[in-house]
Amino acid sequence: MKHLKCLTLLSFILLITGRGFGQKVKLEEGDLSPLKTEKTLAFAFTYDSMSMGSGHGHPPGPGHSHGQQTEAEYVAKHTEEYNKKSPGKGDEWAKAWKDDRETLYEPGFTKEFEKYGGFQPDPKAKYTIIFKTTNTEPGFNIGIMRHNAEISGVAWIVETGNKSHVIAKISVTNAPGGSFFDNDYATDERISTAYSEAGRGLGYFIKGKL
Repeated sequence: MKHLKCLTLLSFILLITGRGFGQKVKLEEGDLSPLKTEKTLAFAFTYDSMSMGSGHGHPPGPGHSHGQQTEAEYVAKHTEEYNKKSPGKGDEWAKAWKDDRETLYEPGFTKEFEKYGGFQPDPKAKYTIIFKTTNTEPGFNIGIMRHNAEISGVAWIVETGNKSHVIAKISVTNAPGGSFFDNDYATDERISTAYSEAGRGLGYFIKGKL
């Protein structure tokens, strides 16, 4: 029994330590030194031209594409499928798909960035982080098989009063999203966790450079 408890604890530790494994954060250009004297940052998010799917995060079988597609294609397809099953359900899903950004994803990103980066959110801060999501892999969980969600994006750090003045550009690649205990059946839960991981990774990266 004691041996079993040790194995369970070890498995849990490995899950925690491996949670952010695979995420890559890289300074692509610019200089982060202007942030050294700052204690606050403003945040903005954009999803323009976002692609969907990594090509590996879909359950096998008919009706599941294994390639990338545009967000518009993804939303149209799922809206149609849900409406066929239950009239109006697809339209509700499409609305929630957009609403989740403001209610779940962006707050999760900002909270973890603040925790690991040490900057408090303030819309009047001297500098703004504009985080553009370039790709979202929703992942899946069908009980006997699952795949983490993932997001990739680019963060521009700009002057709040003159957003054309970019001081740094940072890429965030393959931020993973999923539950420790594989009970993440809801797509929004998996994606929300990915945004939290992206915020954590970006905050930790910036703090480490200052």
